[in-house]
Amino acid sequence: MAEIIALPYGLLTAVTYLIVLDGQCVLIDPTAPPDRLPAGLPPVRHILATHGHFDHIAQADAWRDLTGAGLSIHTADSDCLTDAKRNLSLWLGDERVFRPADILFNGQESLRLDSQCRLDVWHTPGHTAGSCCLLLREGGRPVALFSGDTLFAGSVGRTDLGGDARLLQASLRQLVAWCEKHGFTWQEDLPVYPGHGTKTGLFQEQQQNPFLRNLS
Repeated sequence: MAEIIALPYGLLTAVTYLIVLDGQCVLIDPTAPPDRLPAGLPPVRHILATHGHFDHIAQADAWRDLTGAGLSIHTADSDCLTDAKRNLSLWLGDERVFRPADILFNGQESLRLDSQCRLDVWHTPGHTAGSCCLLLREGGRPVALFSGDTLFAGSVGRTDLGGDARLLQASLRQLVAWCEKHGFTWQEDLPVYPGHGTKTGLFQEQQQNPFLRNLS
């Protein structure tokens, strides 16, 4: 069974997530520095960014240098790595650029991790053009959703820094429809791991999040 480790870090407390499997780790949003990596874990084989804002890719090159793993990001956010204005580091007063992405996805990929686990990439634009959610499946069953800055506990990602509110609403509507299709409940909810803040649940957000309640 996959273990999920959260590593919140930095002024904006973005969260790096590690999915720990037998023989490998998957790293989502390389914002925490490598020295925060807990001891005794298997090697990092995959690095994925939910979107291209600076607080979610701040250590992209450091993690690549340490692990040899490639960095994947949606093609619509690929230039965030090489453009300090697009990744907002210029706006934050700390101009930063990074090496180009190693792998680009379009939001329809399914990454096979081992015989039991895979990550499905969902393109959920709005916070940024290339924002994605990543669904972890184990034995074909959905077990965790990494929502980046698309969905938070009780809130959603802002759209006033180059985002699009209409696209975000459409993405949220897709999440609500998927939640209803799979019949999640209070007793059997899908854990959601957002890019900032605390873990929540998809059904919980559908029921309580003011940005989702009227979208079904």
